[in-house]
Amino acid sequence: MYKRKFLGIALALSLLANAAIFVFGLRAVYVRGGITYLKSHWDGTPLASSDSIVHRSLFEVLPRRGSGPTIVFLGDSLTDFCEWSELLGVPVINRGISGDTTADVLSRLDTVLTVHPSSVFLMVGINDAVKGVSVESAAQNYRQIIQHIRASSPNTIIYAESVLPVYSPMANLRVGRGRGPGINEWVRAMNQQISSLAENKSVFFVDLRDDLAQGEELNPRYSADGVHLNGAGYEVWKHKISPFLIAHDLPPEIERK
Repeated sequence: MYKRKFLGIALALSLLANAAIFVFGLRAVYVRGGITYLKSHWDGTPLASSDSIVHRSLFEVLPRRGSGPTIVFLGDSLTDFCEWSELLGVPVINRGISGDTTADVLSRLDTVLTVHPSSVFLMVGINDAVKGVSVESAAQNYRQIIQHIRASSPNTIIYAESVLPVYSPMANLRVGRGRGPGINEWVRAMNQQISSLAENKSVFFVDLRDDLAQGEELNPRYSADGVHLNGAGYEVWKHKISPFLIAHDLPPEIERK
């Protein structure tokens, strides 16, 4: 009798555990992108988040071009999270996607360039660092992004903005405990690569890092979570690039650091 009771309890617990795993799995698949998530695990294609899937499909159907100069902000979550037109007081097309790496941005450039931008403000790289992509590989992708823009839209001015460091004590949940200092070393090396691509004619290096950093780390005063910026951080960004927006048809000389 006790044996039957024990087996019944064990069976019930097993069924509950399986149900919980099934529900959790369905939720994970749904949140991460449904069939695309399953496909990525089946055939080895890169995993895309639901945020990336929605943004990419939206960017494909949005109007191609308005009247007058078109300013595009391109990159990852640091671009995605900001209301640029309201912050800057000028029309801006936001083409940031949270989680994007240099490879991701390179893969969706054709959609971006259909608007024939007069200028592109490019901020990407920190997700490469978090995901363990080498500086060499990320820099090669970055180089190809610039080459692709110049080949497809030769009149576009490119503002290559420096990758921002993280604030290690706050960033543990996002970048991994203890990884902050190593990521910041990666950022410094990557920024050297980015600055070397600027020829101050059609590609300009904009050093945001020095304005937003404290030593080797992102200044916590400007950070929401050790990785992303808060309102005060975006204000610093705004003041740094405002002169280039005012004269972006004839960009001012930008000293390379």
